[in-house]
Amino acid sequence: MEPLSYDYTDIVGLENAVLEDSWVRDLQVSPMSVRFALELAVTPQHPRYSPFHPGEQYCYLEAVLFFESVTAISWTGRPARSNVDPDGSIDFGNIDTLARRTGQIVVIGEFGELALTTDKLPRVELE
Repeated sequence: MEPLSYDYTDIVGLENAVLEDSWVRDLQVSPMSVRFALELAVTPQHPRYSPFHPGEQYCYLEAVLFFESVTAISWTGRPARSNVDPDGSIDFGNIDTLARRTGQIVVIGEFGELALTTDKLPRVELE
């Protein structure tokens, strides 16, 4: 199998983010798109950065990571359920890997591995 290669910081909106330390709060998969609702960890270089709260490691911003024009989706290692945090919020873990393979973008985390066939880079929207 072809190795994964990609630097997600090349994606507009993720250039000053740390996906590995961000939290997936919702994950919606439809036949032609995938949507991750995130608490996006951002670095001090991000234009909306503000000092983080006591007990937190980063400044977090509410964001959505969209994959559109998806022609095929393979989802393996899908968990039976999400985690529930002590405050009652839903948590699907982090995005450990966002990488490219010929014709696909691969997203890996506690939610499993999503291999998305698309020719478009994902889009990021801050809420």
